[in-house]
Amino acid sequence: MYVERAFELIDTDFIESVYRDNLSVQEAALKIKVFKNICENTLAYELKLLNSLNKTQPSTYEKIIERHLNIGEIYSKKSDQKWARQHYDKVYELCETKISSKKQQAQCLFDMGHRLLLADTEYAFQYVSKALEIRLLVLESDDVNIGFPHYDMYILYEYKETFDIAMEHLQKAI
Repeated sequence: MYVERAFELIDTDFIESVYRDNLSVQEAALKIKVFKNICENTLAYELKLLNSLNKTQPSTYEKIIERHLNIGEIYSKKSDQKWARQHYDKVYELCETKISSKKQQAQCLFDMGHRLLLADTEYAFQYVSKALEIRLLVLESDDVNIGFPHYDMYILYEYKETFDIAMEHLQKAI
């Protein structure tokens, strides 16, 4: 982690001069810098697009939700959970207040939780369990879409080392 952070801050020419004989270190350092640059550019683009949508098309909730999901995911990848959570909370608010279809609400919550599986298990658990709850109420018991949140719940419970509950969800997912 500290090496990655150092490579983000060090100038590319400096990396090449210090590690001129070690191409694998040069390559790793450059990949880190490229990834950081791509993340920053994508984040700036998504934030501008969100701002534009809010000003010009405030009733296009699906597009606004997608922008918040993308921004939240970028912040999660940058390990900035505070900002990621703010955007996911906004998605949750829009989902609860603007989407009338329970199936669409469940999908929105599932998408959010699924994106957070490895980055923020507490929030992932909150959203996936809510999606599962809704899907159990509105879908037929043999609908394949019930299996997906069960599988994510299996992963989350396994992460918590609650293996008996994890196995129950895995069996229901299958």
